[in-house]
Amino acid sequence: MVRGHGDALDEAVDLCVQKLTGGVWAETFAFRPTFENVARWAYGELCSSVPQPSYVELDNETIGVTTRYLGAG
Repeated sequence: MVRGHGDALDEAVDLCVQKLTGGVWAETFAFRPTFENVARWAYGELCSSVPQPSYVELDNETIGVTTRYLGAG
């Protein structure tokens, strides 16, 4: 994915990616980190930078499953 430089969306996405890839989810999140819950968290994080995002999608490459969280809308 090619993104612009320095805008709020890029920063929000980068922060989400850092948190998602920064360690063991059970140690990273205060809630039970299922893919559904983490997708919901990421959606909430991005809502502050993206006006009315449609969804957040996470790929579990280990078992080949994709989880999509659709926001209220």
